[in-house]
Parts: sequence; structure tokens; C-alpha cells
Amino acid sequence: MTFNHCEIFKSIKQKRTKIIVPYAAHGTNSASAAFVSFRIVPLKSESDGSILPEKLKEFLTPEIAEEMARNPILKLKSIVSLHK
Repeated sequence: MTFNHCEIFKSIKQKRTKIIVPYAAHGTNSASAAFVSFRIVPLKSESDGSILPEKLKEFLTPEIAEEMARNPILKLKSIVSLHK
């Protein structure tokens, strides 16, 4: 998935160089991102592995390509909360 993000951003001429990786994410997430030359932006997770939307929002910049949550439901909650 990370490789696809890299190619997508190149094709639309956007320079996105960073991926947010929560502390609770599996180690292969950051390894995969680094393998295709993304810079890792660590984000502290809550004790249950969730990500507070307000914390995530602080990290969102035009350079961010993706946020790698370990649980799609938690990721969805974070994204939905940001749009309220």
C-alpha cells in the first residue's frame, strides 16, 4: 500500500514525504514506509492503541501522505472526528 501511495503522489505531482505512524502500529508499517523513502512521523497512541483526533490533527500538513493506524476502525473514528 505504501508503494502505491508513493506512485500516486508522483503521478499527480504532489510532494508528500512523510507518513504518520502511531506508536501502537506494527513495526513493519514504519519499515515499509522507510523502504520507499518516506520519513516517519511518530505519533503517541493512547493506552488502548487509539489515536485522539485532536492529536492527529496537529500532525496533518501538506507533506503527509498517510496515517498508518493498526486498526481500521480506530483510523475511521479518527478521520470522521476530524471532519465534524
